[in-house]
Amino acid sequence: MLQRIISWITTRQNAPVQMWDAFDGSLRCSYRGFNAVDEMEPAVTCTFTVDGTRIIAGYKKVLRTFDVERPGRDYDEHNINSPASCFATKDNLLSVGSWNSSITLFNVSEMGTYKSIGKMHGHSGGVTHMKFSPDGLKLVSGARKDHRLLVWDIRYYRRPLNILSRPVDTNQRIYFDISPCGTYLVSGGSDGVVRVWDVNQVNWKEEMDTSIEDNVSLKFPLHGDCCNSISIHPCRPILATGSGQFHFNHPLTNLEDEIKMEVSGDNLGSDEQLFSDMKYSGNAENSLVFWWIGDVANGAV
Repeated sequence: MLQRIISWITTRQNAPVQMWDAFDGSLRCSYRGFNAVDEMEPAVTCTFTVDGTRIIAGYKKVLRTFDVERPGRDYDEHNINSPASCFATKDNLLSVGSWNSSITLFNVSEMGTYKSIGKMHGHSGGVTHMKFSPDGLKLVSGARKDHRLLVWDIRYYRRPLNILSRPVDTNQRIYFDISPCGTYLVSGGSDGVVRVWDVNQVNWKEEMDTSIEDNVSLKFPLHGDCCNSISIHPCRPILATGSGQFHFNHPLTNLEDEIKMEVSGDNLGSDEQLFSDMKYSGNAENSLVFWWIGDVANGAV
C-alpha cells in the first residue's frame, strides 16, 4: 500500500506494522500495537488514510490509528465487535470487513474518530477483499470460499445491488480490482481465469439478476494455477496478475495400487476425472505477470 508514492506498509505474524522505503527497500519505521497485558500484537490488516497522514491497523478487537510522523506505540483506539480482516477507504469512508462475514461502514473525521454508519451482511465466508468504485458510491466485496462478488450501494446497504460469479474454492484471498474509469471490474479465480465485467455490457452496478449464473463479459485463461491477485495500473494500460496456491496430495495416492484401481473404476471413470481439482494437481505455478491491455500499433509483435 503506497503512501505518497515513496513508501508502503506491511503486517505479518509476530511483527508490528512496518513502513518500507519504495526506492531502496529499507525499513523506515515501525508501528506497534499492544494488548491489555502490554504484549505486542500483530495487526491482521493495515492501510493508509486517503491523505496518507495516518495508518489504520485492524486487530482482533480494536482499530488502531497511528500518525505516520510518530512511529512507535503512540496510537488511538476504537473498539470493534469482530476481527478486522480487510479495509477499503474512500475520502472519509472506511469499510471494515470481518472474518464473521460482515462489513461495517465508518465515517472517519479529521480528528481520527470513527462513527459507525451501518453493517452489511450477505457473504457466506469471511470477507477477504473490498474495493470502492471511483465515484465512492459503490462497494464491491469478496469472501473466502464464496463464489460471489457482492456490489453494494453505500446509500442503501440493506441488500446488494448485484451479484457477480467467480470460482473461489479455497480460503486464500482472491483479489479483484476496478478500473480508474469505473467501467471495468476485473477479478481472478481459483481456476486461473481472469474475468472482466464491462458496465456497458453487464450493468453490474445497478440491477441484480440472480438467474444468471455467469454474467461475465470477458474471460481470459491466463494462468495454469489459481489467479489470486490482480491489479490495474492507475494511469497506464497495464494489468498485473499473480498466481499460486498450496497444492495437496490427493488422499487416494497413498492407497495400494489395487485399491486405487477399484476406486477409479467405480463411477469415477478415469484418473483425469479423479485428479481434475486444481489444488490436487502437480502443475504448480507461482508467478507475477504484467499484461499490456492497451492498443497495439500495427506491425507490433
